[in-house]
Amino acid sequence: MKLVLWPWFLLFFALVTSSWSLSSDVQALLALSRNLTLPSSISSNWSASDATPCTWYGVTCNGMNRVIILDLSSSGVSGSLGPEICRLKYLQTLNLSYNNISGNIPASMGNLKRLSWLSLYINSLSGTIPEELFKNQFLEQVYLHSNQLSGSIPFSVGEMTSLKSLWLHENMLSGVLPASIGNCTKLGGALSLNNQLSGSLPETLSKIKGLRIFDASYNSFTRRNHFQFRKLQVGKFLRGIQLYKG
Repeated sequence: MKLVLWPWFLLFFALVTSSWSLSSDVQALLALSRNLTLPSSISSNWSASDATPCTWYGVTCNGMNRVIILDLSSSGVSGSLGPEICRLKYLQTLNLSYNNISGNIPASMGNLKRLSWLSLYINSLSGTIPEELFKNQFLEQVYLHSNQLSGSIPFSVGEMTSLKSLWLHENMLSGVLPASIGNCTKLGGALSLNNQLSGSLPETLSKIKGLRIFDASYNSFTRRNHFQFRKLQVGKFLRGIQLYKG
């Protein structure tokens, strides 16, 4: 008798745990919406009665009904981004650009280990960039420009070894450009213009052989450098960087 019941028990357990797993993304998004102010056209579509959020506005799921894309760009969203975002464990793309989101970037976003595309540009985000956010070797595209971010660029930027684009321009970032950025050997474009950065540009930039676009103009960098940009295979240097050519 026990041998007959055992497979049914396993099936029941699998179904129950699957249900819990699927509903966790619903709970995470609803919790997120308590801090974010969503237009009625979106909030009315995000229903707690749905078993999964896969038909919700701005949401894309994988074959297991787990959220992999949250795209609310240009959707009239305001409020703040809460720590609940880290509960979307399968999230690969987060696009909240062109909104009016304020407050800090949650440090808990560093727990989104599958995240490869992050777009938070053209909002009103303030505070510092969390060190934890850049400790993600799978992040490929990071767009945080046109906000009110302050403080330094985290040294952990060098841990984003898959990074291809890093846009941090038009903020209030200060301090130096970390030498660890040289570890981002896949980087093709880095924009940090219109900040309050200072010091010398790191020599480790010469390690990034595929760098095509780099602009650090309208900062307070010194002219002193001990390496030559022409060693890089740069197709386009934007205005202001000519000062640093060897």
